[in-house]
Amino acid sequence: MNVIQFASVALLLVVGTAAQAAPAQKPRADQVEYDKLIADWQAANQVFVQQLNGKQNGVSVPDGKAFGARAIALADQFAGEAAMPFLCFAVANCVDEEATKAVVARVLQNHVKSPGLATILKNAKALLRFAGTEDVEKLVEAVIADSPHALPRAWAMHLKATRLLNDKEAAARLLADAQPLAAGTLLAETLDADKLLADRTAAPTFEKENLQLGMTAPDIVGEDVDGVAFKLSDYRGKVVVLDYWGFW
Repeated sequence: MNVIQFASVALLLVVGTAAQAAPAQKPRADQVEYDKLIADWQAANQVFVQQLNGKQNGVSVPDGKAFGARAIALADQFAGEAAMPFLCFAVANCVDEEATKAVVARVLQNHVKSPGLATILKNAKALLRFAGTEDVEKLVEAVIADSPHALPRAWAMHLKATRLLNDKEAAARLLADAQPLAAGTLLAETLDADKLLADRTAAPTFEKENLQLGMTAPDIVGEDVDGVAFKLSDYRGKVVVLDYWGFW
């Protein structure tokens, strides 16, 4: 073996030994806790669905209040962006007044400039129902004014525009301001960043053009309870009752 070959083998041995000796990188503490939270939430919902499918009496509905309190406690344990997944979870899943108010308070205090705020703002119904109009409007205005991120600002503008357009007692000046705000949410479409926001932005126009009295209902495609495909148009000329349901 010549000198060059020997040196190459020695280098490979050193590199290989160093690679084997390198300790495995531990997952971050916040990620470990978040994974536990999600796993427990999914397990609770699985039990609930199994009980419903089994038509049992006294089903165990997931305890949104307990999960909300747990999520807020974890958000307080971790700083900065590490707290955001827990706050997002609380708003999106827990359906709890105390947790939702706590989320809004913490966001206003520490997370207005977070890129993860879009996840919270898209849950507008939960925010308005449990946190109240005044605090939600503070949050929306703060995000519009201070967020450096396009998507959270687009969601905030969409919420402001929607509220102004739905306020039948709003002054003409406010209604005039609402239209540019609604148009501003098209920024998300330009970025191709959020299909849900694009759909919600287009919804008023779609409703006006397709969902008025006397118009033909848009076709709906789906599967029945037996997995058989069907279309709403298959039942044209018949009386049809649409039953929309879900878990809240």
